[in-house]
Amino acid sequence: MAILENLHIVADADMLHISSTDTETWVVYDVPAEVTFSDTPKAFCVQADNITNLLMNIPSQPITIELHKSKNTDTSYSYVKVKHSCGTSELPVVSADEYPTLRPIVGE
Repeated sequence: MAILENLHIVADADMLHISSTDTETWVVYDVPAEVTFSDTPKAFCVQADNITNLLMNIPSQPITIELHKSKNTDTSYSYVKVKHSCGTSELPVVSADEYPTLRPIVGE
């Protein structure tokens, strides 16, 4: 599934919840964040390789991630703009709708 090449990012009031899976194993990481909502959705997916390469090549610093629509579409969000002290980068995004849902572990 192509969607599994992405990181699933969900924003709430003060946290980014970032997850990745191969449908058998999950990695979930919570990052404290200042989150401001306008009319953008709270969840999106970005290709893991793209964002990892970007973040590894800039110094440790605060960054701003903005979700944007392409000028050619009305319905879906098509890229994130990542602002950092070295400049601005744009990365394509896909809808989080098809990303698998993490099922809670049920103990015996």
